[in-house]
Amino acid sequence: MLSLDLGFILHLLPGRTSLEIMQVGETLLVPEKTAFKKADNFQLKISEGQLQKLYQGLMKYDLLNPDKTSFQDFENALTKDWDTHNSKIHFKMDGPSSREFYEFLSATFPNDMTIKDFFIYSGVVLRADEKKYKYNTLKNSPTRTPVSKQNVALVNIFKRMS
Repeated sequence: MLSLDLGFILHLLPGRTSLEIMQVGETLLVPEKTAFKKADNFQLKISEGQLQKLYQGLMKYDLLNPDKTSFQDFENALTKDWDTHNSKIHFKMDGPSSREFYEFLSATFPNDMTIKDFFIYSGVVLRADEKKYKYNTLKNSPTRTPVSKQNVALVNIFKRMS
């Protein structure tokens, strides 16, 4: 059990439909398996050779900014804990293409990441303008753009991975 001293709070107990007020100084016990734990890396099962192929493919089709994303940056961002380095991946892709990249990556290399982990929580994947992608743009892109602008390039890149 995890013990959190939260003071005065409103909370919803499991199995209840109404909020209850806890008094100041009460301790809330949270079972460890339901404690709030965020992933701190992508947990990709990918070899260095596969990383090289992926990086080279993205460079070949001009989908990464070569001045801001070295292979070492690419490798660090995809394989190491996010808070252990300052590496970033600077894509040169619109939202639908980036979403499609994420889907190919997730299908090709087993992992537990969500689209939010990849683009929002990690802080290591950026747009060409060095800003984070917007979650709603990524989430809704399949309905607005069933096939991205970079579909053919992404298909060719990930074909080489298998």
